[in-house]
This record gives sequence, structure tokens and C-alpha cells, in this order.
Amino acid sequence: MANPYAKKALFCLCIGIVCFSGCRKKEPAPGKNAVTEAPAKAPSPEVTKAPTEARTASEAPMLEKLAQRGKCRPLLERIPKGADAFVSEGITGTYGGELSFAASTPSPLTGQLFAEGLVALSKDGTVIPALAKSVTVSADGRGVTIKLREGTRWSDGVPFTADDCLFYYNSLCLPRICGEEIPGCFLASGSPAVMEKVDRYTLTLTFSAAKPSFLSEFARAGGICFAPEHFYANLLPEYMGESSALAKAKAMGYESVKEALRATVLQPMNFSGLPSLNAYVLSEEEGKNAVTGAYYEFVRNPFYWKLDQTGCQLPYFDKVTFTRTSGEEQRILLALEGYLSVCELPAEKREQAQMDAARGGYHVVNWENGQCFLIKNTIQNFPEVAAEAAVRGIGAAHIETWYDGGK
Repeated sequence: MANPYAKKALFCLCIGIVCFSGCRKKEPAPGKNAVTEAPAKAPSPEVTKAPTEARTASEAPMLEKLAQRGKCRPLLERIPKGADAFVSEGITGTYGGELSFAASTPSPLTGQLFAEGLVALSKDGTVIPALAKSVTVSADGRGVTIKLREGTRWSDGVPFTADDCLFYYNSLCLPRICGEEIPGCFLASGSPAVMEKVDRYTLTLTFSAAKPSFLSEFARAGGICFAPEHFYANLLPEYMGESSALAKAKAMGYESVKEALRATVLQPMNFSGLPSLNAYVLSEEEGKNAVTGAYYEFVRNPFYWKLDQTGCQLPYFDKVTFTRTSGEEQRILLALEGYLSVCELPAEKREQAQMDAARGGYHVVNWENGQCFLIKNTIQNFPEVAAEAAVRGIGAAHIETWYDGGK
């Protein structure tokens, strides 16, 4: 299936600060996330190393209160632990608040900006671990072993396991259920790899010929090879029969099962109620739950699997909001009145905006590629924080698009 992640410089840059803004000094915990890629000429094992366990985990006050009232599971029951934990090093922040944007048209880009994969790319082009705890490529380049982080859960609390990867690959990807091409990272000499389940958290891919570029190709495609099987068991005809599947699709607002599948498989982050592994999920609250609406929100995923270096569960912001605007003038007006966190400025508006920025509590940032932004003063170290954040988590799949000035 084609890579669903669009390349949009402004959005990717802005979303990079979602998890990591509001920096404050803390003593770092030891340990590193790393991947060693095999040389192109002589393939050798490529292994992602599990990070060191974080210090005692803590969570956002809003989730802590819910857990105390029994409305949410305790934190240690919601996240991977020990060697399976993902610890983002080098950046710390404070909890609370929201990140607000404006959008002039309904955009499929919106939720995709939060996308996570099994692996991701660092700013120097090397592959770093994400949802996968480790990925090992055999010496002959034909075999790949993927180990998932035990304890990772979908946003509805259901465990994320090898079955979700196997389901995506065999039931959605290979059959081209949405009409999309099979991603090239899964092909060698024109033939798709065979995926098999070893155990609950381990998978293998076997290629018909050497595929030394698998890891880099996979990361550049977003590292996506999973879908919530428990959700699609209530939609796919092979699970529930043709008539029941059609009835379910129509109840979801689609005329056919194919339409429902295209919407949820190709744009999963924009579908309210679809289990996710991302830091934020589209709100299920009426009036806030449609990216085609006048206003919508992405809210904190209580089961998000990343921690910062001090053991704080990410993300820091409680939610990310979008307000529909009629165009550029309205967007800039909203920014100057203090309603937006980040706003791009066209060249002809920069001089006036620079004079008016203080009124809304903003500062103006000029980026290397010529883009200019109004940034809330409460968001510090921009774009340096955004750049660092992108290689640590949110937006990492888009690193090629905007890093080094969006070239």
C-alpha cells in the first residue's frame, strides 16, 4: 500500500514541538536508542537497541486524577516497562495546555502528522527504533526479525501484538484491499516478502532475494506495518460475512465496505474512534470529532508508549486543536489576537506582523528556507526544539521533508 504520509513542511515542523515544548532543566537518565545499519555492499545484522529503563514513571495530572478515580488504568499498566520502554533522551518539558492551529480547508494531512511507525529516521538518515524494540537483518539480507515492545497498547487499551502486524500485512497490504500498491520496501526482485509470527511479540520477514536496503526504505515509508485487528474484525467480510460487514460500513456513514476501508486504512488518524498508537487521537466528542468540521481536537492518548528522560509519559500538551478559517487574513488575525500557537506568515505580511506580534504574545521566527512564523512566546527554542523533537518522536517519519530548511 502506498505510503499515506504527506510531505508538508510547515505542519511537520509545527507538530515536532507537540511532545517536546516547554523545556526545563532535568538531570538526564542514562541510555540510548540506536540502530546500526548494515553497509550497502556487505549486508550484516542491523539491530535496534532497546533503551535504558527510565526513572520512576510519572504522568500528566489529568491522567493521574482519572487513575485515582478509577476512570483510567494506573500508568504502569498502560506503558511498556523495563527494556521494552522507549525513553526519549535530551528533551524535557512540562505538562498541560494545548497547541492550536488554523486550517483553511479540510486536510487529510492533519492527523497523519502524529503518525508513528515501527522504526523512524534520525536527522542524519540513520534508522532509530520506535514501536519496534529491535529489528535485525540477517547476514544474507534475506531475513528480517522484528521484536515489538511488550506492554504497548492501542488507545483503547487493547494490547498491540504481532497479530496486528500480521493482520495488516496479510489481510490489508498484500491483497491490496484499498487498491494501493504494495510498498517497495516489502518487495525484492518484484516478489513480496513472507511475514510469519514467531510469538506474541516477534515477527519475521523472508525475502526471495537479498534486501539490504529494507530498513532505510521501511523507515522512509513511515515504518507502518500494523492495524488494529480487533477493530477490523467488526468490518471485514471474512470476519463477519458480507451482509454484516455492509451493515457496519453503512452504520459508519459509508455506502460500501470498500469506502469504509479506504477511509480507515489510508487515513486512520483522521477517523474518530479508531484505535491508535499515536500520542494524540481524534476526539470522539460531538462537534470536535471531524477534520471536515469548523473546529476539531486531537486529545491525549492515555496509552501512549513513550517516556521522556526523567520518566514522564509523553506527550506534554493535553490536546492539539484546529480551527477552520476562511483564509489567510482570518488566520493571521486569529494569531495576532492570541488564539493560535503557530501561524505561517506570507512575505507581504511579515513587516506588519512583526510590529503587531507582541500584542498577541508572539515572536517572529524566520526559517532557513524562507518561511516565516508567528510563534507563541510560551513555545521556547523554536525551531531548535522542533528539530530535535522530530528525531525523537512526533514527526520523525517526515524528517526528510523539512529538516535542514525543508530542502
